[in-house]
Amino acid sequence: MSDKPSGSGSGVALDPDRTLRIDPDARVGNRGPRMFGDYEVIEEIDHGGMGVVYKARQVSLNRVVALKMILSGQFAGAEEIRRFLTEAEAAANLNHPNIVSIYEVGQHEGRHYFSMRFVPGRSLARLREDGDWRFDDGRAAARLLAKVARAVHYAHQQGILHRDLKPGNILVDAEGEPHVTDFGLARQLTKDSSLTLSGALLGTPSFMAPEQAAGKIRELTPAADIYSLGSVLYFLLTGAPPFAAESLLDTLAQVLGGEVVLPRAVNPRVPRDLEQICLRCLQKPPEQRYDSAGALAEDLERFLRNEPVEVRARGGWERLLLWIRRQPALASHLLALAACALVSHAAFEIAPHMSPQRHWAILAVLAFWAVLSAGCQRTLRRPGWSEAACFLWSGADAALLTLVLHLAGALHGPLVALYLAMIALSGLWYRKALVAMTTLLSMTGYGILLGVDSSAQPVQTPASWHLLFFVAMAITGVVVAYLVYRVQTLSRFYAQRPVH
Repeated sequence: MSDKPSGSGSGVALDPDRTLRIDPDARVGNRGPRMFGDYEVIEEIDHGGMGVVYKARQVSLNRVVALKMILSGQFAGAEEIRRFLTEAEAAANLNHPNIVSIYEVGQHEGRHYFSMRFVPGRSLARLREDGDWRFDDGRAAARLLAKVARAVHYAHQQGILHRDLKPGNILVDAEGEPHVTDFGLARQLTKDSSLTLSGALLGTPSFMAPEQAAGKIRELTPAADIYSLGSVLYFLLTGAPPFAAESLLDTLAQVLGGEVVLPRAVNPRVPRDLEQICLRCLQKPPEQRYDSAGALAEDLERFLRNEPVEVRARGGWERLLLWIRRQPALASHLLALAACALVSHAAFEIAPHMSPQRHWAILAVLAFWAVLSAGCQRTLRRPGWSEAACFLWSGADAALLTLVLHLAGALHGPLVALYLAMIALSGLWYRKALVAMTTLLSMTGYGILLGVDSSAQPVQTPASWHLLFFVAMAITGVVVAYLVYRVQTLSRFYAQRPVH
C-alpha cells in the first residue's frame, strides 16, 4: 500500500509546465500513428497501481479526452477487469459539475478502456508542490472544500462511496473550480463489495479514516469519506496531511491512535471556527463526525457567510482528553511520575522510612524527569530529530528509574518490575534497536543497583533470584524485539504492494 502519483485515476489534470514522458511502444502499440480505436493518443499523463491514463483526441468528435486503460493490457486477469469496470460504472452513474464525467466505456483489441472529460489544470497536490497554493486565513480552502463536499454528498446520495479522497484526486481547473476524480476504489453502498483483494489495504494512509486503516473495508460508511474531506481541509490549511510518519507502520499507528497537531498551531491565521470544522471531520469515532458531507458543506458555507457554525468549541475536559490522545507518551509519563510523587510523599508523611534529604531528592529527580520528558516530546515533533529523541527518551527513562530506585532503596521490592514494564513499552516505538538498547540499559541499571546494595549491606535475597530477574529482562527484550521485527516485516510487505 503506497500513495500513487498525483493525477492518476478517472480524471486528469495536465500541468503545462511539466515535461511528461510517454512510451507508446510499451503502452499502446508501435504501428504507425499512435491510434487506439477512435482515439489518437497524445501523451501519457500518469499511471497508478492498476491503470494508465493518456491525454488523447477522440477523432470522431474532435475533442480532447482523458483515456484510461488497464496497465497490464491484454494480460489483465478477470478480477482486475472487474475492478476496472467497477470504477467506470461508479463514475459513469454520477452527473455533477464537480465530478469528472465518463464519456465512453469499451474494449478495443482485447484492451478495456474508458474515456473521461479532460480537465486542464492541476491537482491540489501539484498546486502545493509547485508552491501555488496560498496558506492564508483559510477562506479559499473552505470555499473550495465546500464545493467538493457537495459533490461527495451527491455521490453518497447515488450510493457511491469514494474511499480515496486526497489532494491528488481533486483537480482544480483554470477557473479555480474543483473536480473530484479517481473512483478506482469506489464502492456501491447498495452492493456487497466483493472486489477487495486478500491482503490489500485500500486507500492512501495519510488521508484514510481510522476504520479504513484498520482494514474494516466492508464496514465503511460515508463517514469514512467525511474523514478524508477533513484530511484534505487540514492539508489545505497547513500544507501537510494530518498524519505522515517516516514509515507506513508509524503512519498507520498515528491514524489509528494518534491525534493531529492543531491547525492553528501550524498556521496561526486559521480561524478558530474553521479549525473546529476540520477537527470534527477528523474525529476517530465515525459517529462523532458530521452526519453527512452535505452537513459539512453547510457548516463551511456558514463560516464563509460569517455566521455561527454548527460545531461547538470543546470544553476543558474534552481538550484535556484530546491533549492526552495527541501526546500519549508524554501524558503517560507525567501521570506515572505524578502518581509516584504522590505515593512517595504520602508514605513519607504517614510513616517516614528515610531521611528528609533523600525523600526530597527523589521528588527532585521525578520533577527533572517530567521536564526532560516534555523536552523529548517537543523534540519528537522536530523534523529529522524524531529518531534521536526516541533513543534519548528511553535512555533517560532507564537511567532515572535506576536513580530513583537507588534513592528509595527499592532493589528488593516490587518496584524493580518497572524495568520489565519499560522494556515491554519500548516496543511501542516499533524499533528493534531501541528495544535492544532499553533492555541492555535496564540490565545494566539493575546490575548497578545490585552492586551498590551488596557493597553497603549484606545480601538480603538469594543470588539465584537476581539471576532469574536478569534472565527475565533478557527474555522480555528478545520477545518484544521479535514482535517488532514481525510487524516491520508485514509493514514492508504492504508498503511494496501496488495501490488497488
